[in-house]
Amino acid sequence: LDKKEYREEVKSSYGIKRYKIQEVIKPGQVLLIQVIKEERGQKGAALTTFISLAGKYMVLMPNTPKGGGISRKIFSSSDRQKIRNILNEINIPKSMGVIVRTAGANKTKNEIDKDFQNTLKTWEDIRDKALDSNAPSLVYEEGDIIKRSLRDIYDNDTKNVYIEGNDAYQKAKKF
Repeated sequence: LDKKEYREEVKSSYGIKRYKIQEVIKPGQVLLIQVIKEERGQKGAALTTFISLAGKYMVLMPNTPKGGGISRKIFSSSDRQKIRNILNEINIPKSMGVIVRTAGANKTKNEIDKDFQNTLKTWEDIRDKALDSNAPSLVYEEGDIIKRSLRDIYDNDTKNVYIEGNDAYQKAKKF
């Protein structure tokens, strides 16, 4: 078999078919999408329907049914085993996937579970807002630098947080 025939045979045997976008998405169909890269110059934004929400210790993929994963940057096999045990104890819906971030490597089940519950609540808020809004509509925007910093750095060991400016203070207080 030459390359072209072989490729066609492989395509048909594995059910791989290249679809035209018009065959997959119909005019007027409403989709929930996430911008994964802003537009730059002449290039448009990169979009995906595989939503992912970052928590402090884990990333939630609400419509990717993969169960639990662990960041590749966590090398220690004892840490990986500990995280795997924690993931087995946390009740993750079958329709969702999570990946424990590097920051979650030495965290307890309670800390990871609490982060999962918070991120899950964020997803439920997004879903409800999406169902109640008329497309096109911005349903959720990842936090600005203040929210992301508090999410990733603030913990029980934090004694003080210094914030410059009243606007920033009100934002942090609300978060």
